[in-house]
Parts: sequence; C-alpha cells; structure tokens
Amino acid sequence: MSKNNNLRRLQNLLREFATLENSLVNSQGLPLQVARLFIAICNKLGEENSVSTSDVNELLGYNSATLSRNINTLSNRPKRSGTGLGLITTEENIHDRRSKLIKITTKGKALQNKLLDIMKG
Repeated sequence: MSKNNNLRRLQNLLREFATLENSLVNSQGLPLQVARLFIAICNKLGEENSVSTSDVNELLGYNSATLSRNINTLSNRPKRSGTGLGLITTEENIHDRRSKLIKITTKGKALQNKLLDIMKG
C-alpha cells in the first residue's frame, strides 16, 4: 500500500468526523479528542457489548474533565450548545461506581462500519 493511499484514507476518515460537526449547534469544529475517543471505544469494544470509561481512557490518558466532556459530545447528553452526537450511550457500572459503561448506538455502529470501509480502501 502506498504512502499516498494511506494519506488519502486518513483524509477520508477525518472528513467523516468533520461531517459530524454539522450536528453540533454553534460548533467551532469537532475536537480531535472526540474522534480519538470514538475510535478508542470501538477498538476496546471488540465483540463486547460495553466497555468501561476507565478501560477506554487507558488508551488515551485524558484527565477526567476532558474524558467527561468528550463522552458528552459523543452521547445524547444535553450540552451548552445543543445536544451530543448520539453515537454512544452510558450507564452506571455496578462493578465500579467510579466509571461508567459505554455502549455504541446504532448510529455509532453505522459510523464505525463506514470508517472500517474507508480503511479497507
């Protein structure tokens, strides 16, 4: 695979995330942190139904405020500037009250599949 093909795929991946910012009211651009979080969630999920916020954050190393803000953006939680993207849901983790469990929504699964198709070329 050539370097140009890899760069083109990366450009297409970033374009997919850029289209999401149209869903955010008063958006000044979708932070790269949000895209990294979504990819980390998909990566950690594998065949599982849910993943804990602490497991995802092992890949990213975000502070708790950054993680929480980006989870809000990916979910449907109300934000100052409207609503989130609806790509994930969260629920209480009964095994560890300090973290939440993240599940990917149907909309999130569709985006995940689109990103995987881009990577396949």
